[in-house]
Amino acid sequence: MTKPPFAKIKNESGYVKDMANKAILSTDLVGLEAYKTRKKKATETQSKLDEINNIKQDVAEIKDLLKQLLGSKE
Repeated sequence: MTKPPFAKIKNESGYVKDMANKAILSTDLVGLEAYKTRKKKATETQSKLDEINNIKQDVAEIKDLLKQLLGSKE
């Protein structure tokens, strides 16, 4: 007879034990979805910050080039 793949943990709802590798796993699907939403939002925010920083660098380079052009005319 084979063991079931997961066993309930006494006095702990929301968790099971994987009998194959003895790992403790959460069964909280609402929490998982909340985590995924937070992770996606954080990734999007970081992407936007990276884009803003790239634009700032581009503007700084343009300013330097303009200063060089105006300086060479004098």
